[in-house]
Amino acid sequence: MPRDLSPSETAERIAGDGGVAVAAHPYRFWSGLGERSTLSAKFAAYEVRNARTSRAANERAERLAAGQNVGRTGGSDSHFLREHGRAFTILDAGPSSLGTVLEAIASGRTSAEGVDRGPKETAVYVTKCVSEWIVRGMRRI
Repeated sequence: MPRDLSPSETAERIAGDGGVAVAAHPYRFWSGLGERSTLSAKFAAYEVRNARTSRAANERAERLAAGQNVGRTGGSDSHFLREHGRAFTILDAGPSSLGTVLEAIASGRTSAEGVDRGPKETAVYVTKCVSEWIVRGMRRI
């Protein structure tokens, strides 16, 4: 996808290419998509469990997905090998293939499980993000 497309344009292009657009960590502090952007596009699913997102933000994403009747996904968002598998998507589908996975997500036959980012991890993350932002001259990435 080209950079700087709106969420709506991005979701449309993904669907047009045969993919399933998922709103990633809608409520994560600093790098989340945000509720307005999430609702502005036709996402097939919302990421409701992200291992690098706080419990409160993950719970808000779950409530939003329930209210919009969209699929739910989970992801580790791992940056290190030890983080793999900390959050994941459970499919209510038959034998796995790319097609059955995409169809299960698009039709809402999924759930998400795993861990959330704890308070200590959140404090470290916020400190890192703010420090990097200041070093960049307070400009977005």
